[in-house]
Amino acid sequence: MIIGGIICGLYGIVFYPENPELFVILGISVALGAATNNPIAAIFIIVEMTWVPLLFIPVGITTVAAYLISGPNSIIPGQFDVKKQRGFY
Repeated sequence: MIIGGIICGLYGIVFYPENPELFVILGISVALGAATNNPIAAIFIIVEMTWVPLLFIPVGITTVAAYLISGPNSIIPGQFDVKKQRGFY
């Protein structure tokens, strides 16, 4: 999450210097959603932390895109076993 926040924060500073904090929030959400393979939880965590419901759309779009690109890998080891037992893979 820190690396996602830093990379997107630098992107925001370079290309959108008026509001780079938005890109930091998006980077954290993207990294969390892709790493845990759970974009819905990442979206709700970010909205709960910031208390800004207007972030649903940009955070949702970027997090779901990162989830689709990341594939079936996850940092949670037991997540793959549960999916295999239930016949998802």
